[in-house]
Amino acid sequence: MDLIESAAAQFKRLTTAGTNCQSGVRQNPNSKLRTVAWAEPNLCSATGVALDWETLDYQADQVHGVLNDLRAALSEPPSDTGLDYTQPTSRLNFVAKREVAQRLFDVTIYELRNHNLTNAQENLLHSEDRTISGQMIRSAIEGLAAEAVWQALPAKGWTDEQLAAVQADLTRISIFHELAAALRVERAHGLKFFEVMRKDSGWNANVFGFGLPLGGGKSGIFDHAGFLLWQQLWSERDGLLYVQVMQIGIDCLDELERRHSFADSARGPKAAYDRLEREAESPVKYRYLWSLVALPNYVRIFENAVRNETWRQLAIGAIALERFKLRHGSPPARLSDLQPEFLSELPVDCYNGRPLRFRLNADGGFDLYSVGENFRDDGGNGSLDLVWPKPLWPAQAGQ
Repeated sequence: MDLIESAAAQFKRLTTAGTNCQSGVRQNPNSKLRTVAWAEPNLCSATGVALDWETLDYQADQVHGVLNDLRAALSEPPSDTGLDYTQPTSRLNFVAKREVAQRLFDVTIYELRNHNLTNAQENLLHSEDRTISGQMIRSAIEGLAAEAVWQALPAKGWTDEQLAAVQADLTRISIFHELAAALRVERAHGLKFFEVMRKDSGWNANVFGFGLPLGGGKSGIFDHAGFLLWQQLWSERDGLLYVQVMQIGIDCLDELERRHSFADSARGPKAAYDRLEREAESPVKYRYLWSLVALPNYVRIFENAVRNETWRQLAIGAIALERFKLRHGSPPARLSDLQPEFLSELPVDCYNGRPLRFRLNADGGFDLYSVGENFRDDGGNGSLDLVWPKPLWPAQAGQ
């Protein structure tokens, strides 16, 4: 983590002011067309700031050493993050992780611009933080990796060996299993401090790095009388609700890991979160003050994880299709034709648990897509389905 923070600080020092822009990362995720960033007159960075390529030349030269260190470190990540889970305020520097991931994305686009496919591949080939926040960042980085793959595939000159290495690296990722493990750790972590809060009359939320949504006390955290009532009357049922909702989330993720179908597992987390929202609006919210503070927005977490995991599956399928085309000169007639030469198993649509949709078009192109959030096949409609976009080159964008 020290290297990540050091690299992030160095990248931050090189940050230059620029006009805002809409990068491929920030474009409509359901669009059937997406701008090829490295073919543009300027780079629209992952942070949404326009940079000219001359500036990128200078910055790439300045961070050459730290990029090599990062590539070496990320090729063999440590098995332990070094986070002390017994400390309530112990947190990793998530901002630094995001900064590094975004800069690696920008450098990948820069290398594609210069047709340096070897360096671009090394950036694409790039453990685990057992916290919910850490896994949310990991899921977001997974989505960024899929976008980087999309930007890379239109470049000419890829070899099957290079693409196979990127595909294998993407295949090893397991977001649902890791997020479920993070919830289990977070539950144990939460229960430890729930017991302190329940028994200690002098307990102060500031020790834990957050305040409680009750107000009224001199400290601005919670009304002391209401807190004592919670300890004596409601804390046990609050603890039970916390454990129940956590278990619903864990069960959902375990089910997603087994069946990869959000349609089959989404109801539980949504019902649990709806109950939390009702309790938050109750005039007697003291009853569940711990659950209201400690439980995350499961619905948003799972929706983002499913979307990013589906993007990963789309990226794996798209790479395999490109490898087939390199070998045979044209795309396959069916997605199943990729087995077993290019895929050991078909990429899965995490919204319904079935293989991704594939259609070979008359012009020699193809449509590869997921049914998306409505769980319905709308024929590859870019506004309804989650579609692997087609490249939009600068000359076409002006038409």
